[in-house]
Amino acid sequence: MSKTTASDAATGPVELEATVNRLLQLPPDQRLAIGERLIESVPVEIDEDTMEIYKRRARELEDGTVKGIPAHEVMRDIRKMLDEEFPLPS
Repeated sequence: MSKTTASDAATGPVELEATVNRLLQLPPDQRLAIGERLIESVPVEIDEDTMEIYKRRARELEDGTVKGIPAHEVMRDIRKMLDEEFPLPS
């Protein structure tokens, strides 16, 4: 039988939930900054073909070949589609 150490308890689901709850109390800009840092900390392997698509799309945005859609508009449209597809019960 193995012993649970203090460091083991700090990484358990209860401590994780407590940490998340504390982070959710932060102002939105600080939560966003933390989220970005967490995402950047996860190693991601991207194959060459996918990377070429990303690079091409970035060039197209930069040179004006295509126009980006603001995130708030994309989120609005997604919410509208979800509301239509999965309406909440009255």
